[in-house]
Amino acid sequence: MLRAIGEEVPVHRYHEWGLLQVLQPFCATARSLPLLALRPGLGTAAVLGSQGLGLLAQAGRLAQLGGAFGPLARRHLRDPFLLHWVELLCFLISGLGMEQTSAAAMATIFCEWFEPDAALDYPIGASPAVMEALVRGLERHGGRLQCRSPVAEILVEGGRACGVRFTAGERIAARLGVIANLSPWDLPALLPEGSVSERWRRQRQATPACGSFLHWHLGLRGDDLAELPIHHVWVGDWQRGIGAERNMVVLSMPSLLDPSLAPPGHQVLHGYTPANEPWELWRELERGSADYERLKQERCAMFHQVFDGVLPDWRERVVIELQGTPLTHHHFLRLHQGSYGPA
Repeated sequence: MLRAIGEEVPVHRYHEWGLLQVLQPFCATARSLPLLALRPGLGTAAVLGSQGLGLLAQAGRLAQLGGAFGPLARRHLRDPFLLHWVELLCFLISGLGMEQTSAAAMATIFCEWFEPDAALDYPIGASPAVMEALVRGLERHGGRLQCRSPVAEILVEGGRACGVRFTAGERIAARLGVIANLSPWDLPALLPEGSVSERWRRQRQATPACGSFLHWHLGLRGDDLAELPIHHVWVGDWQRGIGAERNMVVLSMPSLLDPSLAPPGHQVLHGYTPANEPWELWRELERGSADYERLKQERCAMFHQVFDGVLPDWRERVVIELQGTPLTHHHFLRLHQGSYGPA
């Protein structure tokens, strides 16, 4: 259910607006090759190689799928609300509007949603279950997960990464190399001076960043809430733009799907503002300070206002309430400016 300026729009209105008819011709094309092969310009042909010859008949569609989704959507859609809705979905999926979101990715996602037996999968046990499965796979292949071990430096010898040094001083040598799951802004800080070109370093530092988040976590007494939708998306004003500051809130209640996530008779809720919270408001503050707590209460008050329209008596049900900010993201995830990631 989408809630926007007092208007509720069921998802099935996709069909009434003919979005499926618009995208159907692109579905087979999008599914016939890996999405990562679709890139601007002649790069697509270079990646596809001989497979590309069999797709020459779909060259026009390939060209459109190789660009942004915005031109494709505007060419075929006229309903103003539907264009706003597509913009919202692009932003939720990529952190960017439809002018910067991959047409191939969006065409594939939309087409899958329209399958007769389409469903959104949800992992029983939520995120911890996914992490536990990854760790089991790692350990099955001889690996070991070492938590609470921040890396201070990636060791480089002879032009190649040969290990890591932790902040506690311990070193681990690498036989083949180091996989660094770091943002493009945080990686250069862990590499020795002179190990990479200044041009490479400047490029990484200049990579644009998506905004950050506000987060809201609730534990509620709620054995009578089974009829609530699992997700709510609230938009304040379409004209401000989907990425405008505090203009969109997403609320999810996963315990409605998986009761194991909350004690009997209770529900959990997660709310967030998707990549639209500016870092500049927070960067001079210290977590836990009076100024920080005051700003956190002020900025997160929008969650209260939005949830009032979903569950008016929620305050009487609250067992626990937690709030997160860009500084929370920065502290616990070690992410540059608490960012969602590269734009």
